[in-house]
Amino acid sequence: MSQEDKWKPLRQVGQLSSLGIAMAMSIVIGVAIGLYLDSLLGTKPWMFLLFMIFGIAAGFSIVIKEVTKLGKEDSREKFEGGDKPPTRD
Repeated sequence: MSQEDKWKPLRQVGQLSSLGIAMAMSIVIGVAIGLYLDSLLGTKPWMFLLFMIFGIAAGFSIVIKEVTKLGKEDSREKFEGGDKPPTRD
């Protein structure tokens, strides 16, 4: 077992644990922008709601990208022995 293989599970846990922070920060930033625009434009609560939805969408986008990336890394490692990964037709 190489040094890289030894630390891989810990690295994956670190990557996955950061997803919660990324999701929360996306929502907080969206809410902050919405509240600021509402106070600036007098459109209470519409900008708040709109940018909160944008923040939630951005958070889910980050989560989906990271989970997909980790899944591709795992499938690549399973087939390192010379086998090719299955292809979709």
